[in-house]
Amino acid sequence: MLIIALFIKVSDKMKHLNEFEVYHVLLILRQGQSLRQAARELEVSPSEVSRLPNRHRETEQYCRRPGQSRKCKTGPQDDTYIVLSALIQRTKTARDLQNDLYMASGIQISDETLRNRLRKENIPPKRPVKNSV
Repeated sequence: MLIIALFIKVSDKMKHLNEFEVYHVLLILRQGQSLRQAARELEVSPSEVSRLPNRHRETEQYCRRPGQSRKCKTGPQDDTYIVLSALIQRTKTARDLQNDLYMASGIQISDETLRNRLRKENIPPKRPVKNSV
């Protein structure tokens, strides 16, 4: 029970700050309060607060630096291929489309990545039919 409570406590602190909260932290730091006090007030980790002044100084904004997110495994051309294949072959499942992409371009992606690409284009992914015995 204690482990669950600790996990909830830690996971509550793991959140991204919005624009208002970032400027609030910067104001708190300019007033001379410590990083830990600012982190406690907004319920985020002190390391998140410690990176804010440098990030704000470099980008002049509250957002992350460019290129800090995970790189996509598929490019725009591969995404177009996935979408067109799904539209042309309406009965193919996500696994079939995944295999087609691998055969066409040699890129191996997960089922979830393929479903995310289809959802981005508002195409519902097909799931295989479960046979009842």
